[in-house]
Amino acid sequence: MKELFKFLDEEHQNNDIDLNMMPALVVKVWGNLTAANYQKIKGNRSWLELTTKVCDECYLEYTKSSLETDFIRETKNTSDRLKIDAANKEKP
Repeated sequence: MKELFKFLDEEHQNNDIDLNMMPALVVKVWGNLTAANYQKIKGNRSWLELTTKVCDECYLEYTKSSLETDFIRETKNTSDRLKIDAANKEKP
């Protein structure tokens, strides 16, 4: 799993990969797929019916990390909103 996150960090830094637009697992499996192409094919029936096999351990580790990432992202967004609200209240 650490390898996946290292890979994703490198891909994100080296390319225009937006992990908010493409699932991290899709980036790992289909590495050369651009965000623009992903947007085009994500509604394609053939694409939606593709299956990617992963072991149980990998699946559990990946979903755990995804949930933690969502939690961290939501926490950061909430923190940012609270900082903005506090700054606005301090203005005369």
